[in-house]
Amino acid sequence: MKRSHLITLVIVLLALTTTNVWLLLKSKSVCDNNCCVNHSGETCYITENLSLAPNQKAEYDKIKTYHRTAAANYADSLHQTQYLLVEYMQKNPFDSSAIMQIEYKIQRYQQLLLNQSIKQYYDIKKILTSKEQISQLDSLYSNILVCRPTCKEKTDISSSHIHIH
Repeated sequence: MKRSHLITLVIVLLALTTTNVWLLLKSKSVCDNNCCVNHSGETCYITENLSLAPNQKAEYDKIKTYHRTAAANYADSLHQTQYLLVEYMQKNPFDSSAIMQIEYKIQRYQQLLLNQSIKQYYDIKKILTSKEQISQLDSLYSNILVCRPTCKEKTDISSSHIHIH
């Protein structure tokens, strides 16, 4: 693999990872028993827009806590591995096999973060009882996994055009 291709790959991976971590940290919110407000002052989507019953809210809180903890651990490991990559690049001559080993770890943590998000979706879906709640959840995950940050104001995934080359 040419050095320029490898550098481009590393930059793309770092950009994707940074975006993943940013989205994870941006979604953190401050909640108590009476309200749920994120850092921008907006009401939390799940607790307010899905019209969860009290027992559903309690189950959702457990799901959210479990998955946030797991995702935070993966994000921390991802960040540390990215740091190792940059440190390696700065201190060592080019060695594609050594860099590929670090890249593999970065990809693995990104995969674990995505997998955690997918598992959270299915765990939340299990506690929903109406088609309307499931539709709202589907819309949220469509925006998170497909649209951000390219769809901006669009909430309906079917109205966006996704091009994969």
